[in-house]
Amino acid sequence: MQEAIDLCKESKDKNTKVGSVLVHPQNGVIGRGYNRMPICRGHELDFPWTSQDGDKSSLDTKYPYVVNSAIAAIIDATEAWTKDGISGSTLYTTLFPANRDAQMFVDYGITTVVFIDDIFKHILPTKASKRIVEKARIKIRRLDRRQFKNPPNYRQIG
Repeated sequence: MQEAIDLCKESKDKNTKVGSVLVHPQNGVIGRGYNRMPICRGHELDFPWTSQDGDKSSLDTKYPYVVNSAIAAIIDATEAWTKDGISGSTLYTTLFPANRDAQMFVDYGITTVVFIDDIFKHILPTKASKRIVEKARIKIRRLDRRQFKNPPNYRQIG
């Protein structure tokens, strides 16, 4: 989990820096990611990082463009591993994943999600995510943030 916390620093997001590490039981760390914009030919595309106090309907905010850290970790893992090679892995992430992430967990056979914070538990994508992981019988475990060095601080939005 400390590696996921350290990955947060890579994100350009001023409000919600998130890091994720994908760990396979036999192969160790197979993927790393942080919330970022899509990468095209080796460079992050230039989209706004603003959040406008949680207004997710505007094209002038980060929401339609950002690649969540969990998905970025899965993308990273697919550079060296097949879908079957990812199956059975555990995702360590600093923030409870949204529904788009949970969809990927099911498709790639991720069996456990370990997280620190759940600041968006009241919004639809997080509620949907919890339904997806429950129906797919993905194990969820929350860790106490006080046990880590420099855990991320989030400005609650949304």
